Amino acid sequence: MSKLFGCRIVGRYACFTQPFAKCDRVSYPVPTPSAIRGVLSAIYWKPEMNWQIHRIEVLKRPQYISVKKNEIHDLTHDKNIKNDIPVDVLQHRTQRNNQILYDVAYNIYATIRLENQTSDINKHNEIFNRRLRNGQHHHQPYLGQKEYTALVSTIDDNWSSINLNISIPNMLFDVYFDDKRSHPIYFDADVKNGVLEIDPGLYNQMNWESSREKH
Repeated sequence: MSKLFGCRIVGRYACFTQPFAKCDRVSYPVPTPSAIRGVLSAIYWKPEMNWQIHRIEVLKRPQYISVKKNEIHDLTHDKNIKNDIPVDVLQHRTQRNNQILYDVAYNIYATIRLENQTSDINKHNEIFNRRLRNGQHHHQPYLGQKEYTALVSTIDDNWSSINLNISIPNMLFDVYFDDKRSHPIYFDADVKNGVLEIDPGLYNQMNWESSREKH
């Protein structure tokens, strides 16, 4: 495992969608570990590595705003994608209310987990640090949805977490995939004094579940 990285993520808007909200999109009040993994992977990722999130510090109190968005109400089927069948946007378009977060900021602490132990962890550490300092990324990092872009930087001051204490039952932890479908994993999140600590055992559980599905 690599050293512990710290970085700051800020954005004007964010939406970490609760999967149990069927009609309208409603964001969790804090980021999911899978959303943070996506931000870090946008900066640096290789097939032999995974990101493990250890701590999320909330620097601004969650503020919600409501927006309407045009979306497609039917899922695009795999057979349509394989046969290159276009989707009639006008026929399948619908408007959905979105309860999203406004003006967010977080400190994130994470490490790199290597699947291939022969890989040089120090090299991965150096590359990520360089890309973080230089503002480089494979694609634009975003906060839950691609239109809500994120700015990622080093932590260069003492901006501390806020006084926030909430419990979030059945929060999405992450999703792993097999050949047939996706498998979400949930956990009970407790934000104490503005800090969400992620149990390392959740990553061991996800790795075990994923390997069991493959066999």
